[in-house]
Amino acid sequence: SGTLPLSRWGPITRDTRGVPRVRISRYTGVKAVKKAPPKTEWQVAAEKEFLAMRADFPKDALLPGLTPDDVAGLTPEMRQCLTLRCANAEQVSRWRKHQWIRKFQRRPFDTNSPAVRMAVLTERILRLRAHLLRKPRDGGHQEAKQAHGIALSKRLKAMKTLYKTDFTL
Repeated sequence: SGTLPLSRWGPITRDTRGVPRVRISRYTGVKAVKKAPPKTEWQVAAEKEFLAMRADFPKDALLPGLTPDDVAGLTPEMRQCLTLRCANAEQVSRWRKHQWIRKFQRRPFDTNSPAVRMAVLTERILRLRAHLLRKPRDGGHQEAKQAHGIALSKRLKAMKTLYKTDFTL
């Protein structure tokens, strides 16, 4: 069945994963459309492992910016609401970023050294990668891919600066 009906108007596509599609339109004619090859079992397993790793964080930790003294006078129910268990993805990412900053800062309030910049950009890259894996074809897919590429290039620049200054981790 290699022929396509010519009497049908509008775009006609053949949908087989991993095979380049041919799109036929009465205005543009025959046009090849690129299609991604199927993912291997290893890729699927690696993506699942990565997403499981991103979902693993201490649920009883307080939201970023809060200390145990801040919530000492609150009821247990209110304290529970101010933990990461009730946090959204943005708050969890902010908590992770705060942990990275605390790990790599050279002095208090150091937020712009190359090591801290690299750590913050790594968290942003991982968050964007998880978003692209969870929602492969949502409305902001191209913007997320572009932001991912920009963050990768910024991190590379920060890494080069870090290696020039010879900062020991």
